[in-house]
Amino acid sequence: MLGKKTGFIKNLAKKIKVKGVWSNHEPWKYKRLIRANDEDEFTPLTPIGFFAIYVGDERQRFLIPTHYLSHPLFKMLLEKAYNDENQKSRLVMPCSVPAFLEEARYQKLHERADVPFDETRVDHQQALTELWNLAYPNVTLTGLISEQWKEMGWQGVNPSTDFRSCGFISLENLLFFAKTFPNAFRRLLLKQREKIATWEYPFAVAGVNVSFMLTQMLELYQVKPRCRNCLNFVKILGEDEEAFDVLYCIAFVLMDAQWLATHASYMEFNDVLKSTRTQLEKELALDDIQRIRDLPAYNLLHS
Repeated sequence: MLGKKTGFIKNLAKKIKVKGVWSNHEPWKYKRLIRANDEDEFTPLTPIGFFAIYVGDERQRFLIPTHYLSHPLFKMLLEKAYNDENQKSRLVMPCSVPAFLEEARYQKLHERADVPFDETRVDHQQALTELWNLAYPNVTLTGLISEQWKEMGWQGVNPSTDFRSCGFISLENLLFFAKTFPNAFRRLLLKQREKIATWEYPFAVAGVNVSFMLTQMLELYQVKPRCRNCLNFVKILGEDEEAFDVLYCIAFVLMDAQWLATHASYMEFNDVLKSTRTQLEKELALDDIQRIRDLPAYNLLHS
């Protein structure tokens, strides 16, 4: 996790250009600059655990977790900001807002991918129950450990064991799919169409595998994306914070379409998933893709 935060801050530091000479100010000086953000009577109150920074010429306000202050590279950014004679009352990052959003949202996605599913956490239990209610609104769930989960396509009676490969983000993805594209979600879950494969994949486990495939494809376990399609995705993410979750929905329906087109069996699931990844990489690398909804495969969500 520390390496990823380092990468985020290094990337942001490269995009900040500040006038003035560096100096060895004591920490209280830039902490005073942070406090000044909240002393302005016209400034909204900052929640506990965050501090405010202002980005770009338009001085757009963003909230940053306070644990970033312990990182030496973030202190370096604060020094740069403090030395700028144009910002003695507020902490201003003079990079562009789009550049800041790209880095901040990619970092947030990194952190989401690092959260394991914890069956003892109440919020994780509630999320799992919510998924059941969205999938089967007329069927009462008897418990978090139940034979009923197999109906959704989990491997056993306890879905928590299937999250080990990808963590809580895969459950978030499934919930987003069910809420945002309910028709497509139910079409894949319940196979509500005329064409059905001879061998069907287990829906829920397939969903977890799609999440894992995307985290690998987008290099979320690296400090910084390197491939072209990853860099294009980061730009899209800067414009749309839901880009990853929408991409997940696209990937799931694309995988399903390729499964049917190739008449695949369960033993060929990994091959179909690999083919899905290849197609998404090609689409993300296209020059005319400005939004995640510009991907050609997006239309499959409404077919």
